[in-house]
Amino acid sequence: MLFALATIDSAAPPDAAGVWADVDRQTVLPLLAWLDCLAPHAHPLAVPLRRHWLRTRRIVQVDPDSCGDAAGQAWLQWAWRANAIWVSENGRVLSDPARLALLDRDLIDDLLVTHPDAVIPAPKDARQRQAEVAAELRNRMVDPIEGAIPVPGVDEVAPRSAKETAERILALFVVATRAESILNGHPLDVERMRVRCPLGFDALSPDERAFFASPSPPADAFVWRYESLMCLQWALDMQFELPWPDEHADLTAVTRLMVDLPDQTIIEHSRLRSLEELLKEAERHQQLYFAVASAQSQGQEIPAGIDPGVVCERLIALSWLLDLPMASSWDEAIKWVDNGLTHS
Repeated sequence: MLFALATIDSAAPPDAAGVWADVDRQTVLPLLAWLDCLAPHAHPLAVPLRRHWLRTRRIVQVDPDSCGDAAGQAWLQWAWRANAIWVSENGRVLSDPARLALLDRDLIDDLLVTHPDAVIPAPKDARQRQAEVAAELRNRMVDPIEGAIPVPGVDEVAPRSAKETAERILALFVVATRAESILNGHPLDVERMRVRCPLGFDALSPDERAFFASPSPPADAFVWRYESLMCLQWALDMQFELPWPDEHADLTAVTRLMVDLPDQTIIEHSRLRSLEELLKEAERHQQLYFAVASAQSQGQEIPAGIDPGVVCERLIALSWLLDLPMASSWDEAIKWVDNGLTHS
């Protein structure tokens, strides 16, 4: 008996009646507790497998070997369509859709356990998007990092609403404006800001509220939120494009968009760009993030004039918008990016 962890809710094979059952997450949770506790650097597949588990939408219990060759093959084909990873009945072995071993709980240190042909599955559109972005980056003399897991596919992601995104840009605007005023030596009065932008204050995250409450807040870090703000303005189609991240955002243009329109109007007229556009930029900035990290770790010059701070802020914004860390708040999205796109 096996469990299939599918990130896409694909229909079961039509001739598979009676040999399978949907099970809830709680059934499998105890079996995979070891995966949740596995340190990110314990195995090269630790992070991508945990990410797959977090993104799992459907769990099917099935015994492909007992239902005949044709039905067994149908289940393997289904596993590819559903972007599923197989888990042994005792939770010890995780395998790819073709049932090639990926990781063995009892042999974490033995890298030979992983079958040389095994792959972490990803939807077709995600792989295609990853390849297209990699080609674009090579044209700009940026070498993509081989073996990286792509940003999820369109069937795996549910972006936040346009309303929630609009409320987030209001919060980012008051945070960045306050930070800028502190760095300029003329701190804005918090209560006057609150009266002028109550919706922005209502949308503040816990860390942002602490920033406003602190007598000596870390303004250097929070002034970078202008970059996140500009990225989410683009996501809401308020900015024409998201330019190559080699320069800081045009603060005059970013600020004018926030000042010229009433806050309620920004919320009421908000609309998100297509999911494909959002995923494309998330993939682009994830690849840039890894390229920058690789260059920095090797003491090399950062390629193509990329500004690491701009890349990080945009990736925070896109990760939050698409919930790439899974069930995360704005503050958690920041920590996720700061930790190298892991939760540990």
